[in-house]
Parts: sequence; C-alpha cells; structure tokens
Amino acid sequence: MQKKNDFIITRGTLLAYAGNGPIVRVPAGVTSIGRLAFADNDGPEEVLLPNGLRRIGEGAFRNCRSLRAVSLPESLRSIGEAAFSGCVSLRDIRLPAELDELGASAFWGCRSLKELSLPGSLREIGTFAFAGCDALKRIRADGGAYRLRSDVFGRGIPASLYKALGALWPRMTDGALKQYVLTERGWASLSEADRVELFLSRHGKALLSHYRAVVSGSETERLGAALLERAPQLGAAGARGVLSAYLELSGERIDAELASRIAGAMGQPKQRRVKKAAPYAAPAGVVLLLKEERSGALCKRIVARDGLISTN
Repeated sequence: MQKKNDFIITRGTLLAYAGNGPIVRVPAGVTSIGRLAFADNDGPEEVLLPNGLRRIGEGAFRNCRSLRAVSLPESLRSIGEAAFSGCVSLRDIRLPAELDELGASAFWGCRSLKELSLPGSLREIGTFAFAGCDALKRIRADGGAYRLRSDVFGRGIPASLYKALGALWPRMTDGALKQYVLTERGWASLSEADRVELFLSRHGKALLSHYRAVVSGSETERLGAALLERAPQLGAAGARGVLSAYLELSGERIDAELASRIAGAMGQPKQRRVKKAAPYAAPAGVVLLLKEERSGALCKRIVARDGLISTN
C-alpha cells in the first residue's frame, strides 16, 4: 500500500518515489515525472499516471524490472530519453493519440513488449527508441510527420519484426529502408504490391541501387511485368518513371509490349523523324518517348548505347 509521503513532489513535478508497492497511483496534479524518479525500483508492477501529465523525464522508469503495465494519459506530450529503458517485463503500453515526442532509447531493451501503435501526432522518434524489443511482432502507424530512421529499432532485430516493419516503408528514410527492407528477410516480408509501390515511390532510386543484392532473376521479370501493368494508370510523368525502373530491372532490354504500354500511358506523343540503328530495331513508342526526353539521363544512356535517335 502506497503512502502519501512516498512521493516527493515540487511544483507539479514528481521528483522521486520512495515506495515499493506493486501498484502505484501517481497523485492528481502532477504534470511531469522527473528524471530518474522511479529508476531501478523493482517494486512497481503497474503504474497509473494522472490526467494532466504532460511529460515523462529522462530515465524516469529506467530499469524498473518488475513493471508490466503503465497507463499513459491522453494529456501526455513527451516521453524523454531512456524513460522506460530496461523495463524487461513491460508488456502493455499504449502511446497517447497526442504524443509528439519520443526520446532516444525510450523503450530500449523492453524485451517483453509485443505490440506497438505509433500515433499520428508524433513529430520525432529518437535513435534506438525500440532497440532490443525482441518480442515485438506487430506495429501500427496512424499517419504523422515523423520519419523512421535506420536506428530506431536497432540493428540486431529479430526475424519476427521484419514483417511489421515492411508495412511501414512509406515512413522510412532511405537509410531505414536499406536497414530494414533491403535485406533478404525484409524483402521476403513484402507483398508483391508493396514491392511495385516501392519502385514508384520516393525510395525508388535507393531501392534500385541495392536491389540486386536481394532479388532473384525470376522475380525481376515478375516485377517488370507488374510495373508495366501500372503504367497506363500513371500518366506521362509516372510512365516515364516506370520505364526507367523497368530498364534497371531488365538490364536495359526494351520490347514491343513495353513500348506500346508506355506510349499509351503518354497519350501517343507527336510523331517525329527517327533514325533506327541496324541491326537493332527500336520499337516506335520507345523511340518517341526517348525523343521527348532527349536531354534526360535516361535518354542519353540509351542513345549512346544504341544510337536510336537522330540528333538532327
């Protein structure tokens, strides 16, 4: 049973907790949990935090090894660095909908945590925030302006986490994509639809530069075909992106089917005089597309190789 004098509170900040009971109810009126307030206390198993709490400070619950559950109020806006690091028994944590800052190593080493929901209000997630969360299998993301960096979940992540991380690729930086998705396990966890979307996203360039390390030749053909299926839905700019990705995937081989689909997506550009190089006969749709993009790097690369387009 907790006592009133178990808490040291000054001006709304809980500076220290001296009790060791299994259930701790923090008094109303506390707006901040101070640095190391509960640190290294193996007594608490459940902590109930009051509505009106705005901030949990650095290392506030660090190494509370018996702590299994914490109720975080909707008023909470910030969780400090290493606030729950080393809470090896923590299984139940729900991040409030209006939380906007999650400090570095906030849940580092919480090896019993199985599920996580990242609120859309988050602006920043610190380095190694969830590193060492070896039991984590399910992650949900509800929008937000944050970007998942390459070190948020650490480097030695368990195989069970790859599938959950794969679903978060739209929020990743290029570095995180390489760390969590462009690996043998990460790539295997993605659906084919997600793989196609990756090529068409802002990550396309990073993906192509690491692609061949994780993808087989037979899968290249399937991805190329899937990209072509998307071309008519993307408009002219998107169709050019598909062409560029397809050329990378297929080793820069061009066929008539690709030409007709790309040309169709572009709305049949105006006919221009074309010089064909023998013995290679370039499909007309591709030649027209390259003529449109003659100053681009893609055009220069193919023109230099095959001499497809007259420069007159």
